[in-house]
Amino acid sequence: MRQLGKLLSRVAAPRRRPALPTGLLLALLLTGRAVGAEPGAAPPAQPVAVTAAEGTSAVTLSADFDNGSLGEWEVVGPDTVRFTLTKASGGLWFHLHIRGVKGRSITFQVPMTRNLTAITAHYYDGRNRPAYSYDRTQWLLAEPGKVDQAAKTFTFQVRFEQDEAWVAYCIPYTNDTLQQLLTEYAQSPHLRVRTLATTAGGRPVHWLTISDKPDQPEEGLRRSIWVVARENGWEAPASWVADGLARQALEQGEVAERLRQRVILHVIPILTPDAVAGGWFLYPTGPQSQVFLSAGYDKDFPEVVGVKAAVRDWVGAGRPVDLALRVLALGWISTRHEFREELFLPQEQVEFDGVADRFHLAVPEANWTKGHVFPGFGFVEYCFRNFNIKGATLSVGLGARDNGMTRGELQGVGRVLGEVLANLYTSGAFVPSRPAEGNP
Repeated sequence: MRQLGKLLSRVAAPRRRPALPTGLLLALLLTGRAVGAEPGAAPPAQPVAVTAAEGTSAVTLSADFDNGSLGEWEVVGPDTVRFTLTKASGGLWFHLHIRGVKGRSITFQVPMTRNLTAITAHYYDGRNRPAYSYDRTQWLLAEPGKVDQAAKTFTFQVRFEQDEAWVAYCIPYTNDTLQQLLTEYAQSPHLRVRTLATTAGGRPVHWLTISDKPDQPEEGLRRSIWVVARENGWEAPASWVADGLARQALEQGEVAERLRQRVILHVIPILTPDAVAGGWFLYPTGPQSQVFLSAGYDKDFPEVVGVKAAVRDWVGAGRPVDLALRVLALGWISTRHEFREELFLPQEQVEFDGVADRFHLAVPEANWTKGHVFPGFGFVEYCFRNFNIKGATLSVGLGARDNGMTRGELQGVGRVLGEVLANLYTSGAFVPSRPAEGNP
């Protein structure tokens, strides 16, 4: 565990090798082996630094930053770059920094390691729109890419207006992004931030409690809702949804005030900060291994121990939990808004108080499909099996497609969820009443 902690305390990013002579570099072919998407994961491969053709500016790639992920890379033409995905990425995630591209349309070629005939091939179905940014804050979406089934290669193109940029599979939500949210609302009297757990890599798992009196949960007759996002490293859109929900609850306005008065909202935007920092697909358990954290609630992973203890202590203090919500991002959901609902409820309560129906009314294009997405996994089942807490899983598409969702639209899903919860849990049907004075 000590060795794992040392490994995870560093962002798993490749380092540049010394440049080779130009003639030799132009003769090089991509030599990095294609890596699979199985859960076992090796550290990211080291890139081969290759210059562009004579007469053009050198293009360089790197990933030495939070959430960076890049395998080996090579400039194969004046405006064409070919790079591999690391094994830790699960054959999915990339997040790179590129220089020397101002005024150029760069074509990216990415060898695929997934089975393109399987359902998970929809992570790369030829309609993907990778994201790019010049400041890691404002993100744009590239035009849809193309998949060559025979060559097993995903190709996309970006025209850059500045010399350096960041490019990713979809709009990233990093540990730094979460820190920006916490800094923005650090002075809010409605927010309490605690450390749910400390990861093997020494990173805090931030636990946000939002209400009108976050330090006095026992006061008033308020309901509580627990939201856990990003059980696995790849699910950036899930964190954006949780971010939007937190912002809706923290901002000024009638909806937020009603929500804070009647509901204690617990939000964990990133349950796996080590995986996020290293650009890992799942939850890293060693230098060459990773697992679905949602399947590890019987293990002693620090994050799992922390979230289970928080819920157990809350319930043990006699405080009710009205809804446990897990936010996922699934790659094979390819429409603009499509959601799946995972139900862990008593037999007679199949609508979990109508949240799904009301959300559909607020977002008409939402498609809720009842049934278990991953039966037997994760935070929601733990809450239901141990404490009979109602719960569901809200899944948003992983990555952008033809009319893909922007950062604001992903946050907007969370905001709509906040409005639905405010309307639902502050209605007369759900507001508890105190016994009349003098009555038992």
